[in-house]
Amino acid sequence: MDYLNASPPVLRDYLVYLETILGRSPNTVNEYYLDLRTFFRFLLQKRGLVSPPGLDFDAIPIDAVDLELLRSVTRADVLDFLVFAARQRPKYHTSPATPYGNDLKTRARKISALRGLYKYYCSKLQLIEENPTQSLDTPKPRKELPKYLTLQESLDLLEVIDGPNRERDYCIITLFLNCGMRVSELGGIDLQDISEDRLRLLGKGNKVRVVYLNSACKDALARMGIFLTDRSFTYPSTSPSRRAESRKFFNAGAKYPNVFMLTVLGFIWPVILTSLVK
Repeated sequence: MDYLNASPPVLRDYLVYLETILGRSPNTVNEYYLDLRTFFRFLLQKRGLVSPPGLDFDAIPIDAVDLELLRSVTRADVLDFLVFAARQRPKYHTSPATPYGNDLKTRARKISALRGLYKYYCSKLQLIEENPTQSLDTPKPRKELPKYLTLQESLDLLEVIDGPNRERDYCIITLFLNCGMRVSELGGIDLQDISEDRLRLLGKGNKVRVVYLNSACKDALARMGIFLTDRSFTYPSTSPSRRAESRKFFNAGAKYPNVFMLTVLGFIWPVILTSLVK
């Protein structure tokens, strides 16, 4: 959803500031928009400002949100919203059998969105005097040990990869297993991001990092027809269409994600794979 067209001016100004000045990614800004939209829908419903009364929560417009409404928000409003999120919001919006109640991590993000909005209008622009989120604590999600595949499970996973895009999928899984990257980082890789034994990744918050490619990654890239030389690439074919096709492997994932369920040792492991543009 494009927040530029869906937000009232008071909200759009803040979101544009996040994206253009602070350099937040579009995905992050859209998540903030959705969290703030949920808060304002709750606030309008709580105060009886929804017309017509009884309108479905997810259909409540927020066009009427302005600075006066922001100034009227109290700490009690924010706490009531968190109770609403913890008890009544669906955990999975696309599932008809979803449990209800946002988890700690989701509620923490909602507080972060609200805190950032009020910091912008209270401290940056000084258009609001009272900040209802100033002394509000952030829920601390429980820390859990990371889930991972054993070496044998990783090898078994690579062995069951098959199908018309076997070489591509093998390369994707190999990069995931060896480089510790996010799906969005993989989808953003372009050919010039790989140099000899290094891979440049653009991560969360527009942070750039470099990971090193081991022999398994180099071999997987070679199976795709991409051969590394000293800080450059050579191709089996120099035709523009072949070069464009190789480039699609890296940057198509962000736009065309598919979820493949692969069976490993009797368990079902969800693996996010990118789809090549047809």
